[in-house]
Amino acid sequence: MENEKLLSDEITWRDIFLVLWKRKILIIIVTVVVATLAWFLLSKMPNSYKVSAIIEPATGVNGRQIQKSVIIQQYISSGKYNRKIQEKLQFTVEETPQLRVFIPKKMTSIHISTQSKNPDVAFNFLRELLFCILQDIEEKLIPEKKIFQNKIFLAQTEVDFSASQIKFLEREILQATQLLDLVEKEKKKRLIELKSDAVATLLYINRIYMMQKHLTDLQSKLNREIISLKSSRIAVENAELQLTKIKDLEIVKQPVFPKKPFKPKGKNILAVAFLIGGLLGSLLAFLLEFIEEKKKGTSRKSMEYLS
Repeated sequence: MENEKLLSDEITWRDIFLVLWKRKILIIIVTVVVATLAWFLLSKMPNSYKVSAIIEPATGVNGRQIQKSVIIQQYISSGKYNRKIQEKLQFTVEETPQLRVFIPKKMTSIHISTQSKNPDVAFNFLRELLFCILQDIEEKLIPEKKIFQNKIFLAQTEVDFSASQIKFLEREILQATQLLDLVEKEKKKRLIELKSDAVATLLYINRIYMMQKHLTDLQSKLNREIISLKSSRIAVENAELQLTKIKDLEIVKQPVFPKKPFKPKGKNILAVAFLIGGLLGSLLAFLLEFIEEKKKGTSRKSMEYLS
């Protein structure tokens, strides 16, 4: 009856605390042993350094990617640039760091990371990889950039020509105007001297008419050149605007030399080790308490039977 009553009793938080307090030395020893074991294994694990970068693919005038993000990802993952980098940095295949490349959902940016036991290897390899990708994309951008650079050059040539023509015509108009003024003054003077000489008057009128016509032609040419200059400048501005729409591959996040190892994460491992050690120690404490209580129950039964 007493045993049945004991089994039917509920275990309270106080009972749990008393068991843990009673076996605290055991729990501490188990925790320290597990933590020490974790620290020993941690000291044997090699350090791994991680370097990461983010790039945004180059785009053309219409906003399309010069080379799609997926294609660049495939090139990097397949090791297209590895041999070139290995030769330049004098790395062996074994020394080549691990590469991880991914593109976040609904984004075009490419996330690249390298991991190696040697921080110099991880950093230099990623830096050279970015340089190779930049060179590769730049070669594909050159033809498209060349089109608009040629347009700018031709339009700028027309601007320079129109500007020089305008200056020339302005000088010609100034000289023609001055000459016309002189002729008109000379006409008035001669008419006063010759009075009613009809032939001289006709000659002066004809000369002035021809000079005015020439001046009008010069003014028309000047107006045409001014319009041509404005059109050429607009053409230059449009071509420059189109050229600015061509965006080179952008390194959104530059690789940074790692000062601390990425793996193993010592603090996290030790924290987990202390937690596991505490749990194992607590379970062992409850197990010992259960065995002890069971022995006490068996001893009582024996005493009752003998009495």
